[in-house]
Amino acid sequence: MLAMTSIPAFAGNIEVSDAVAHVEEDAEHGNTVEIFMNITNSAGSMDRIFAIRSKIAGEGRIAGGGSKADEHGDHEDHLLATSIDLPAGVTTKLAEDASHLELAKLKQTPQTGEEIEITLFFEQAGRVNVTVTVAEENH
Repeated sequence: MLAMTSIPAFAGNIEVSDAVAHVEEDAEHGNTVEIFMNITNSAGSMDRIFAIRSKIAGEGRIAGGGSKADEHGDHEDHLLATSIDLPAGVTTKLAEDASHLELAKLKQTPQTGEEIEITLFFEQAGRVNVTVTVAEENH
């Protein structure tokens, strides 16, 4: 992935930084956008992300970081989760091989270098709008 920085976004005691995305192309099931970032919870209690929305997608998902085998034994899909825990006083890294966010059922596929707007929903901190830059993925 290209190294890009984003402007931090805040909601209450939550800081979202280093947000970056890449497009996962899939001709059979439709393209998705995977989103990675750091989330710092400076509150005295745990918080959690429970939803993601964007105007470019019909569906926002929380990926749990694992994979599951399909009927052919392929491990391409990430396991879906209902939320991501954000312990107090900790920076949680959302990454490709860990919990992260996804946009599916895309209304348009963003291009490398394009910025997309997402809204994250937190149990305690409420909602935060984040601008994410689409980067090129290195395979």
